[in-house]
Amino acid sequence: MLKSNATKNIIIIDDDINILNSLKFVFRSSGFSIKYFNNPLIALEEILKNDYSIIITDIEMPEMSGIDMILQLQKKKEIKKVVFMSSNIEKYIKIIIKLNALFIKKPIKKDILFNVIDHIKK
Repeated sequence: MLKSNATKNIIIIDDDINILNSLKFVFRSSGFSIKYFNNPLIALEEILKNDYSIIITDIEMPEMSGIDMILQLQKKKEIKKVVFMSSNIEKYIKIIIKLNALFIKKPIKKDILFNVIDHIKK
């Protein structure tokens, strides 16, 4: 599956605590270093202060959409590796492509998640 877990830091943002806990378990059990937030406004501040190899974010969240969060971040620093998650990904595909990001459709399958992470690391 994963070639290596050399990706240094991953940050995950999702307002659904169950999804956050599942992703946290999957990444940590595979040896990754992660931070996770259920509030995109707090995550935005964290990302501005620290560098992350990959940002994985839900799109549809009550405080701020994942897309709006990334657009805000891009105004202040270079953001390269973004993976959006949504059960309604088709609705956002044009903006995801415009942002040069990748996406995963919910519900998330571990093998697809790690294939996307491997693709980013190439």
